[in-house]
Amino acid sequence: VSAGADATPRAHGRARAPGGAAADSKALASALASATMGPDAQAVWALEDPVGQRLVEGMTTEGQEVLARWARAWQKQQDGGSCAPASVLGALRYFDMQGRWSQERLWREVLLPQRLVTRGVSFDAGAILARSVGLLVEEHCIADQAELGKALRADLERIFRDGEEMCLLVNYWRPSGGHWSPLAGWSDNTVLIMDTQSAKFPPHWVPFSALVQALCRHNDVTGKPRGYLCVRPPGAPRD
Repeated sequence: VSAGADATPRAHGRARAPGGAAADSKALASALASATMGPDAQAVWALEDPVGQRLVEGMTTEGQEVLARWARAWQKQQDGGSCAPASVLGALRYFDMQGRWSQERLWREVLLPQRLVTRGVSFDAGAILARSVGLLVEEHCIADQAELGKALRADLERIFRDGEEMCLLVNYWRPSGGHWSPLAGWSDNTVLIMDTQSAKFPPHWVPFSALVQALCRHNDVTGKPRGYLCVRPPGAPRD
Protein backbone atom coordinates (compact mmCIF):
# COMPACT_ATOMS: atom_id res chain seq x y z
CA VAL A 1 0.00 0.00 0.00
CA SER A 2 1.56 3.25 -1.08
CA ALA A 3 0.72 6.73 0.15
CA GLY A 4 -2.07 8.46 -1.71
CA ALA A 5 -1.93 11.95 -3.18
CA ASP A 6 -4.19 13.65 -0.63
CA ALA A 7 -4.93 10.98 1.93
CA THR A 8 -1.51 9.91 3.16
CA PRO A 9 1.94 11.46 3.63
CA ARG A 10 4.19 11.43 0.61
CA ALA A 11 7.84 10.51 0.46
CA HIS A 12 8.89 14.18 0.43
CA GLY A 13 8.45 14.14 4.23
CA ARG A 14 10.98 11.32 4.57
CA ALA A 15 13.93 11.75 6.90
CA ARG A 16 17.27 12.12 5.17
CA ALA A 17 20.81 11.29 6.12
CA PRO A 18 23.15 14.05 7.33
CA GLY A 19 24.05 16.50 4.57
CA GLY A 20 20.61 16.43 2.97
CA ALA A 21 21.57 13.99 0.21
CA ALA A 22 19.41 10.95 -0.47
CA ALA A 23 20.72 8.06 1.58
CA ASP A 24 20.64 4.37 0.94
CA SER A 25 17.85 2.40 2.56
CA LYS A 26 19.74 1.34 5.68
CA ALA A 27 21.16 4.79 6.45
CA LEU A 28 17.72 6.32 5.90
CA ALA A 29 16.19 3.83 8.34
CA SER A 30 18.82 4.74 10.94
CA ALA A 31 18.20 8.47 10.52
CA LEU A 32 14.45 7.98 10.83
CA ALA A 33 14.94 5.86 13.96
CA SER A 34 17.05 8.52 15.64
CA ALA A 35 14.51 11.25 14.86
CA THR A 36 11.41 9.35 15.95
CA MET A 37 12.54 6.93 18.66
CA GLY A 38 15.83 8.37 19.93
CA PRO A 39 19.56 7.98 19.19
CA ASP A 40 19.77 4.43 20.56
CA ALA A 41 16.80 3.08 18.59
CA GLN A 42 17.00 0.28 16.08
CA ALA A 43 16.24 0.93 12.41
CA VAL A 44 12.82 2.41 11.63
CA TRP A 45 11.59 1.76 8.11
CA ALA A 46 9.45 4.14 6.06
CA LEU A 47 6.30 2.57 4.62
CA GLU A 48 7.45 3.28 1.06
CA ASP A 49 10.88 1.75 1.65
CA PRO A 50 11.33 -1.73 0.12
CA VAL A 51 11.63 -3.16 3.64
CA GLY A 52 8.44 -1.34 4.61
CA GLN A 53 6.61 -2.76 1.62
CA ARG A 54 7.82 -6.28 2.45
CA LEU A 55 6.35 -5.85 5.92
CA VAL A 56 3.03 -4.92 4.31
CA GLU A 57 3.20 -8.05 2.16
CA GLY A 58 3.72 -10.09 5.33
CA MET A 59 0.50 -8.83 6.89
CA THR A 60 -2.64 -10.94 6.99
CA THR A 61 -5.45 -10.17 4.54
CA GLU A 62 -7.40 -8.63 7.42
CA GLY A 63 -4.40 -6.50 8.35
CA GLN A 64 -3.94 -5.24 4.81
CA GLU A 65 -7.61 -4.26 4.72
CA VAL A 66 -7.12 -2.26 7.92
CA LEU A 67 -4.14 -0.47 6.38
CA ALA A 68 -6.15 0.33 3.26
CA ARG A 69 -8.88 1.87 5.43
CA TRP A 70 -6.31 3.96 7.29
CA ALA A 71 -4.81 5.14 3.99
CA ARG A 72 -8.22 6.69 3.29
CA ALA A 73 -9.03 7.84 6.84
CA TRP A 74 -5.66 9.27 7.94
CA GLN A 75 -5.39 13.02 8.53
CA LYS A 76 -2.23 15.10 8.76
CA GLN A 77 -2.15 17.54 11.67
CA GLN A 78 -3.09 21.07 10.66
CA ASP A 79 -0.36 22.64 12.83
CA GLY A 80 2.40 21.72 15.24
CA GLY A 81 0.05 21.13 18.19
CA SER A 82 -2.74 19.19 16.50
CA CYS A 83 -1.48 15.59 16.58
CA ALA A 84 -4.22 14.55 19.04
CA PRO A 85 -7.18 16.04 17.14
CA ALA A 86 -5.75 14.72 13.86
CA SER A 87 -5.53 11.22 15.38
CA VAL A 88 -9.08 11.34 16.78
CA LEU A 89 -10.43 12.74 13.53
CA GLY A 90 -8.69 9.92 11.66
CA ALA A 91 -10.47 7.39 13.90
CA LEU A 92 -13.81 9.07 13.22
CA ARG A 93 -13.14 8.85 9.50
CA TYR A 94 -12.05 5.21 9.85
CA PHE A 95 -15.48 4.40 11.32
CA ASP A 96 -17.35 6.69 8.88
CA MET A 97 -18.28 8.95 11.81
CA GLN A 98 -16.65 12.23 10.78
CA GLY A 99 -19.90 14.13 10.26
CA ARG A 100 -19.33 17.82 10.94
CA TRP A 101 -16.05 17.33 12.76
CA SER A 102 -12.75 18.84 11.63
CA GLN A 103 -9.54 19.48 13.54
CA GLU A 104 -10.52 23.12 13.90
CA ARG A 105 -13.92 22.23 15.39
CA LEU A 106 -12.33 19.75 17.78
CA TRP A 107 -10.18 22.59 19.06
CA ARG A 108 -13.00 25.13 19.17
CA GLU A 109 -15.77 22.94 20.59
CA VAL A 110 -13.97 20.37 22.76
CA LEU A 111 -10.30 20.98 23.57
CA LEU A 112 -10.46 24.69 24.42
CA PRO A 113 -13.86 24.84 26.21
CA GLN A 114 -12.97 21.82 28.36
CA ARG A 115 -9.47 23.18 29.04
CA LEU A 116 -7.82 19.98 27.85
CA VAL A 117 -4.57 21.59 26.71
CA THR A 118 -1.53 22.08 28.95
CA ARG A 119 1.84 21.94 27.17
CA GLY A 120 0.03 19.73 24.68
CA VAL A 121 -2.83 17.24 24.76
CA SER A 122 -2.01 14.69 27.46
CA PHE A 123 -3.02 11.05 27.48
CA ASP A 124 -6.01 11.70 29.76
CA ALA A 125 -7.07 14.72 27.68
CA GLY A 126 -6.87 12.66 24.48
CA ALA A 127 -9.19 10.06 26.01
CA ILE A 128 -11.69 12.78 26.98
CA LEU A 129 -11.50 14.21 23.45
CA ALA A 130 -12.26 10.82 21.89
CA ARG A 131 -15.20 10.19 24.23
CA SER A 132 -16.57 13.69 23.61
CA VAL A 133 -17.11 12.91 19.92
CA GLY A 134 -18.92 9.64 20.56
CA LEU A 135 -16.18 7.02 20.47
CA LEU A 136 -15.97 4.17 22.96
CA VAL A 137 -12.59 4.39 24.66
CA GLU A 138 -10.48 1.92 26.62
CA GLU A 139 -7.36 3.40 28.20
CA HIS A 140 -4.00 1.68 28.64
CA CYS A 141 -1.66 3.85 30.74
CA ILE A 142 0.86 1.47 32.32
CA ALA A 143 4.42 2.07 33.49
CA ASP A 144 5.42 -1.60 33.43
CA GLN A 145 6.69 -2.47 29.95
CA ALA A 146 5.93 -6.19 30.24
CA GLU A 147 2.33 -5.55 31.26
CA LEU A 148 1.67 -2.90 28.64
CA GLY A 149 3.43 -4.95 25.97
CA LYS A 150 1.20 -7.93 26.69
CA ALA A 151 -1.95 -5.80 26.39
CA LEU A 152 -0.77 -4.03 23.23
CA ARG A 153 0.23 -7.26 21.50
CA ALA A 154 -3.20 -8.75 22.23
CA ASP A 155 -4.95 -5.64 20.86
CA LEU A 156 -2.80 -5.63 17.71
CA GLU A 157 -3.69 -9.28 17.10
CA ARG A 158 -7.39 -8.55 17.56
CA ILE A 159 -7.29 -5.85 14.90
CA PHE A 160 -4.74 -7.02 12.35
CA ARG A 161 -5.23 -10.79 12.60
CA ASP A 162 -8.87 -11.14 13.67
CA GLY A 163 -10.31 -8.06 11.97
CA GLU A 164 -11.93 -6.59 15.10
CA GLU A 165 -13.57 -3.19 14.55
CA MET A 166 -11.22 -1.09 16.67
CA CYS A 167 -8.47 1.51 16.31
CA LEU A 168 -5.35 2.11 18.37
CA LEU A 169 -4.23 5.70 19.01
CA VAL A 170 -0.83 5.98 20.68
CA ASN A 171 0.48 8.75 22.91
CA TYR A 172 4.21 8.16 23.06
CA TRP A 173 7.52 9.85 23.76
CA ARG A 174 9.96 10.81 21.05
CA PRO A 175 12.98 13.14 21.16
CA SER A 176 10.92 16.24 20.33
CA GLY A 177 8.37 15.48 23.09
CA GLY A 178 5.03 13.72 23.40
CA HIS A 179 3.15 12.79 20.25
CA TRP A 180 -0.14 11.23 19.10
CA SER A 181 -0.66 9.05 16.01
CA PRO A 182 -2.75 6.03 14.96
CA LEU A 183 -1.36 2.53 14.37
CA ALA A 184 -2.07 1.13 10.91
CA GLY A 185 -0.05 -2.08 10.61
CA TRP A 186 1.36 -5.11 12.47
CA SER A 187 3.87 -7.43 10.85
CA ASP A 188 6.90 -9.43 12.00
CA ASN A 189 6.92 -7.91 15.49
CA THR A 190 6.92 -4.43 13.94
CA VAL A 191 4.23 -1.75 14.18
CA LEU A 192 3.27 0.82 11.54
CA ILE A 193 2.81 4.34 12.91
CA MET A 194 0.70 6.50 10.59
CA ASP A 195 2.47 9.68 11.69
CA THR A 196 0.23 12.75 11.75
CA GLN A 197 3.31 15.00 11.46
CA SER A 198 3.78 14.24 7.78
CA ALA A 199 5.72 17.45 7.12
CA LYS A 200 8.62 15.79 8.93
CA PHE A 201 8.02 12.03 8.90
CA PRO A 202 6.38 9.52 6.57
CA PRO A 203 4.38 6.56 7.90
CA HIS A 204 7.01 4.27 9.41
CA TRP A 205 7.49 0.81 10.89
CA VAL A 206 9.00 0.69 14.40
CA PRO A 207 10.12 -2.33 16.45
CA PHE A 208 7.42 -3.41 18.90
CA SER A 209 9.81 -3.16 21.87
CA ALA A 210 10.79 0.42 20.98
CA LEU A 211 7.14 1.50 20.81
CA VAL A 212 6.36 -0.14 24.14
CA GLN A 213 9.26 1.68 25.76
CA ALA A 214 8.07 5.01 24.31
CA LEU A 215 4.51 4.38 25.52
CA CYS A 216 5.68 3.67 29.08
CA ARG A 217 7.93 6.72 29.20
CA HIS A 218 7.16 9.01 32.17
CA ASN A 219 5.45 12.32 31.39
CA ASP A 220 6.92 14.97 33.69
CA VAL A 221 3.90 17.26 33.19
CA THR A 222 1.20 14.75 34.21
CA GLY A 223 3.34 12.62 36.51
CA LYS A 224 2.12 9.49 34.73
CA PRO A 225 3.33 7.29 31.88
CA ARG A 226 1.99 7.82 28.39
CA GLY A 227 -0.01 5.03 26.78
CA TYR A 228 -2.53 4.10 24.10
CA LEU A 229 -6.27 4.19 23.50
CA CYS A 230 -8.43 1.44 22.05
CA VAL A 231 -11.30 3.24 20.34
CA ARG A 232 -14.46 1.70 18.90
CA PRO A 233 -17.64 3.03 17.31
CA PRO A 234 -20.82 3.17 19.44
CA GLY A 235 -22.45 -0.22 19.78
CA ALA A 236 -19.30 -2.17 18.92
CA PRO A 237 -18.92 -5.39 20.98
CA ARG A 238 -16.26 -5.40 23.70
CA ASP A 239 -14.44 -8.36 25.18
